[in-house]
Amino acid sequence: MHRLLLVFLANLCAFPFSTGDYSMIEVYGIPVTYKSVNESPELNWKQCIQFCWNTPLCVLAFNKKADGCQWFVHDNITTVKQMKKANGYIVAFKINATSNTCPAGTNPPTFNNKSITGSATLYYWEILYGVRFNYTISLANDRWTFTFNYKFACPSFQFAFVQRANALDYCFLLGLQNVAKNQASAQTLCAMYNRSVLTGVTTLGELNNVKSMMQTNRELLVSRDYLVRVDGKRTTSCQATPTTKICMSSKGFTFTDPLANTVDAYTWATNSGARATATSDCIVLVLKGNQPIVADVQSCNTDNPLPSLSFMCGQPAWNY
Repeated sequence: MHRLLLVFLANLCAFPFSTGDYSMIEVYGIPVTYKSVNESPELNWKQCIQFCWNTPLCVLAFNKKADGCQWFVHDNITTVKQMKKANGYIVAFKINATSNTCPAGTNPPTFNNKSITGSATLYYWEILYGVRFNYTISLANDRWTFTFNYKFACPSFQFAFVQRANALDYCFLLGLQNVAKNQASAQTLCAMYNRSVLTGVTTLGELNNVKSMMQTNRELLVSRDYLVRVDGKRTTSCQATPTTKICMSSKGFTFTDPLANTVDAYTWATNSGARATATSDCIVLVLKGNQPIVADVQSCNTDNPLPSLSFMCGQPAWNY
């Protein structure tokens, strides 16, 4: 996708000067229906367009002549009246870019009177939350009308929102049960959370978020010391040689979540080759007393020193 500045005054179309995923299209018009407006009188018109372009929630900039730059955010602007050059009022719409060339047609930005779309995605990493704002612009009776909607990154607020090591937006949760669960049960329970899968962590940031949630969940469970089941089961071929280099790597385990098929983000109690019993083939996170939270390879069944009362489920964001 390309981030463009497109100008359609007197049929002039400028060349793109940056990259990204949206465009600013400048036409003659004036806002007529809106809830509130933001003013930046210190900005000239070119700076005003640039400012709106770089501000995620800005959808429209307006050149109010002597009063300078005005700009409108998502859901605050409803209609814009189409004007003539003689009136002198200019607006710039932000829309989703579809190519790196100037579109053709009448009545831009709704070329040939076809509706267009725009969007913005906001990430609130400090509260593990994300939301995507979408809008459609349509033209009728010389007026452009904005229609707005939004979508949360995750299907419910039970999920936390993160960005994985591969830059994928992702949702995860720690399910809780006051009865110990084996690995197979954890996978089944995850599917009940909006068809999630058992997952693990891919970055230190994710791991730290999970650790914080584990500490909080202590107050909700029958035992303050417990295990969290995560994705990762030792392969059959590595059960006899768990401490070999390949078996201690991600290749030594199978994963149900292809987006979390790694063991590299964990801090281990000993190492990923641990196998205390004949069934110690599943990765867990261990919370015990005031000790640091660590990963271990323990029984896939329920015969572990601590009860497995939690399980980590996940799914890609935005896709529910």
